[in-house]
Amino acid sequence: MYEGTGNSGTSTLQVRFSLNDSGWSESSPIYANTKANGKVMSTTTIKKSGVCSFDFTELAIASKYAGYDIKKGIVIANANETNASLRRSFYMTEYSSSKPRVVVEWNPVIDGMAYVFKTDSENCIAYDGTGNVSETFIETVPIYNTTIYSDSSQAWIVKKSKSGGYILYTLNGENGVQPALCTTNGSNVITSTCTNEISAYYNWEFEKITNNTYCMINMYNNKWLYKKSNGRLGLTDDSSQRLIFTKVNSNYPSNWDGKYSGQTNTYKLNIIFNSQADYNSFASSAEAWNDISDKISVKAYPPNVTPTSGLNVFLSRKNLTTSGIEDVYYTTYGIFIPNSSLNNYLKTNNDIRKNLLEDWSSGVIFINQDNGSFNSLNFTRQKAVVMHEVGHALKLCHIDEKVAPRESAFTAMSIMRGQYSDINDTITLYDKLSLKKKWG
Repeated sequence: MYEGTGNSGTSTLQVRFSLNDSGWSESSPIYANTKANGKVMSTTTIKKSGVCSFDFTELAIASKYAGYDIKKGIVIANANETNASLRRSFYMTEYSSSKPRVVVEWNPVIDGMAYVFKTDSENCIAYDGTGNVSETFIETVPIYNTTIYSDSSQAWIVKKSKSGGYILYTLNGENGVQPALCTTNGSNVITSTCTNEISAYYNWEFEKITNNTYCMINMYNNKWLYKKSNGRLGLTDDSSQRLIFTKVNSNYPSNWDGKYSGQTNTYKLNIIFNSQADYNSFASSAEAWNDISDKISVKAYPPNVTPTSGLNVFLSRKNLTTSGIEDVYYTTYGIFIPNSSLNNYLKTNNDIRKNLLEDWSSGVIFINQDNGSFNSLNFTRQKAVVMHEVGHALKLCHIDEKVAPRESAFTAMSIMRGQYSDINDTITLYDKLSLKKKWG
């Protein structure tokens, strides 16, 4: 990160290696010349002042393999700087006690994603509903030349911990609480509700074996995960007994194909309420999907506002049983229909399903006004329905739809479940990873 001050224009900052040969001051810039004509290793754009971030991947690789001396520091300069030699710069020597540094870490997993951890080509680790964790046969189904990992008990959501390790959450949970992989006595391994994410009992490190394999170490006692004679998992200090893992992404379908028409790279969804009262009550529910992926944003608008950029989806109340839409009932609390407007919307299942998989240029969310429907719910559940339908407008499908020929559905604690009674009150870890998988 670099805190820079700019004017009202836009500037591009460039990072290069320093070519200086001698020391630097830890407290202030040094009045000494350095060369700015080395290869550009990273750039970022600033406007006015603020904190900027740089991608140091190329710089780190070059310092290791290309012979650049990172101990001489780096140069951050404006792209329009014409002088080959800069008057004020930071650089350093071997004798500095507080050197800037580039740290390269090996991370086999991505924070927030879900994985199946394979112990060999046929087996993986899995959990059951009673807290036990064991090695089990991998469940898959072939769909369109793709292998789908179809058993949700074999997938784990990894979350980076403030303690430096990772927490491995199960996909299933109840009332917003998900169990996580842990030890309770230093030798057993179970899944249990995680009430403290910095607790060493719940934190795991991935120890590299090869570029594609690794083992897991519990941070409570630095013991390895291993398989006991009964197939259950435990902890051991015998390295010859440790489990060696490879990983695959949990890839059960959680989103529809297609994008938003006319948008690229970053995407914007506008939810335009047809009622001021509903805007006042549910705008925050629509915008609850923000700050998950930096590739997409959601903005709620009151009535009579029509944004000129982004995908406009109108939200209105309607008696669905008399709407002409196929297969809706009083128990259908809401519905999202793509490529439609308030007065001209798709009605047949075939048309709706076909358009769900295409690019969208418009959309509508209808909240059911039938007796015994949306208005019969408490406010918390009403907000959940709005979040659920906005999730559909974000191209997220029901996460538990059956994938033939599998008879039972994939399950996870999610606001995007197919049955209303099963949806969570709020957006879950699985919903967040589904949004990231769709948009980046």
